[in-house]
Amino acid sequence: MLALFAPVIVFAQAGREAAARDASIPATERAAIGSILTMRGLIRARAASGETRTLLPRSELFVGDTVLVDADAFVSMRMVDKAHLSLGADTEFVFAEYSYAGHRTGGDRAIMTLARGCFRSRSGSIGSAARDEYRIDTPVASIHADESFHGATLANQRLYSSTWGGSALVSNAQGSLNLGGYGDYDFSRTSIGDAPKGLQALMPGLDCAPPDSLDELLDHND
Repeated sequence: MLALFAPVIVFAQAGREAAARDASIPATERAAIGSILTMRGLIRARAASGETRTLLPRSELFVGDTVLVDADAFVSMRMVDKAHLSLGADTEFVFAEYSYAGHRTGGDRAIMTLARGCFRSRSGSIGSAARDEYRIDTPVASIHADESFHGATLANQRLYSSTWGGSALVSNAQGSLNLGGYGDYDFSRTSIGDAPKGLQALMPGLDCAPPDSLDELLDHND
């Protein structure tokens, strides 16, 4: 489960090296970590090798993939641990590590990076055990989560984080802030060089909500 503190971890070198090793194996010989559930617009995946492919519904995802969401596009993915992850328009999102063995004793890891844009995530099994690690790094701060419904948006060199259920921790070198069940706030804003600050609400458009045309389909598949 989520600890009440966390070290500052941004763009872990070990995660990048692991992703590069896995990406050197042909996709057909690697285990998929998830697949495309629903989408609108142009969605691509760039492997650590530099190879880029266009994604379609049911396309598989692999460790080392950078998912690139075009302007006015949106994509929702189902991961192997039953997590549900959605990315908004003009987003770049990296799957640095994603290891799921399904052991109740823990030890599973999901290390990802939001380089730009926004995401929403309903956590799956990873993060439900004490020894699990579920983390999303950004240029501003890292987000650690357990079993929760959470999201974040990078805008104007700031990170806006949300927790709609469960709990999450936003941390950087300047400090940390618990959101949701462990904290006093459900929303936060983090600027470069500043500690996360709690917010009572987010400005419209910063919640990475799916397009109206996909709302019903996403609810049906949750």
